Amino acid sequence: MPLCLVCAPGRLAAQAREESTWGPGFGQRSLYVLHVPFFFFGPADTRPIERGDSEWTLATAYANTFSHSWHAPKVHEDLGPPGTPFRPDEADRIHQSFPQETVWFVDGEALRASLEGRVGLARAFSLTVEIPYVSHDAFTLDSFIASFHRAFGLGQAGRTEFPNGSFVLMFQPSDGTMTFDGRRPRAGIGDVSAIFSWRPLAHRGGTSYGLDLALKAPTGSSRDDNGSGSWDGGLRLFAARPGRRWILQGEAGIVFLGSWKAPLGISPSSVGRLLIGAAYRLSSATWMGASVTYEQSPFRKAGLGAVSRAGMEVALGLERGLSRRLAARATVTEHMSALGDRADIGFSVQLRYHP
Repeated sequence: MPLCLVCAPGRLAAQAREESTWGPGFGQRSLYVLHVPFFFFGPADTRPIERGDSEWTLATAYANTFSHSWHAPKVHEDLGPPGTPFRPDEADRIHQSFPQETVWFVDGEALRASLEGRVGLARAFSLTVEIPYVSHDAFTLDSFIASFHRAFGLGQAGRTEFPNGSFVLMFQPSDGTMTFDGRRPRAGIGDVSAIFSWRPLAHRGGTSYGLDLALKAPTGSSRDDNGSGSWDGGLRLFAARPGRRWILQGEAGIVFLGSWKAPLGISPSSVGRLLIGAAYRLSSATWMGASVTYEQSPFRKAGLGAVSRAGMEVALGLERGLSRRLAARATVTEHMSALGDRADIGFSVQLRYHP
């Protein structure tokens, strides 16, 4: 379940304006390379916003993904040499030698920057629009991750067999066809999304709840994995309970995905998501928290091993108010490798401005 680091105290009647600037939880929408083209919920912002008010968020997030069945590192070790890119002829060798086995190899990085605006429409209702920009080769942290693994005596799981900054997608369901994509996607605008939100006033004791309806438009390039090429929609419910210094939050949501017009030919399915989180106020201007996210894979019906299984990730974050109108936050996410695939590690930085 997504334990969403919930940093969302908002404009409760008993709170001062200075304490109403804290935003959503510290979790992150999925940045697994295969999930980036689709709409995924990030943590909910539980605060209501008054009619005519607005809030603007500039965010940058990076994630690294490296996942495979045993086939790719072994075949590359034999055909290599090590340190060279994985090639189509190696994928063909795997298909010819193991046509009945489930095979996958996902190696890539994503940098996702976004500008988000939230506007109050009427009492308890608001609209949020997000415009993302996606790059898969802005920079690479592959060597840093490999060095980190060596420093702590962790295995490389085949990372050092391939060049830093590689981008490879290879899939073969059991007794199915092999698909391979090793070209470098071009950076560009991703799919723009809008969320219509309902945030009634908090109940007695401070408990709040709400509902979000989301719609994503196919404005990005599906060929370059910046968008899916189709419309997506989503529904989310949440509840939050503030204490003297703590905030607890839970969410449940589902996303209905359209087709994926990428060359890989994998059909997505709807995605269910559960979230629970907590945040702690260190001072009047500083919050910290932790989160866990449990989410289905959009490829759960594709029969692709870990790629098709539901995954879980944890997040740690810190937010600091820089002024009454400006706040900054940083979040780190790490996946639980025993379950399905998510991004191995991710980082995000946000600036939020309330005019």
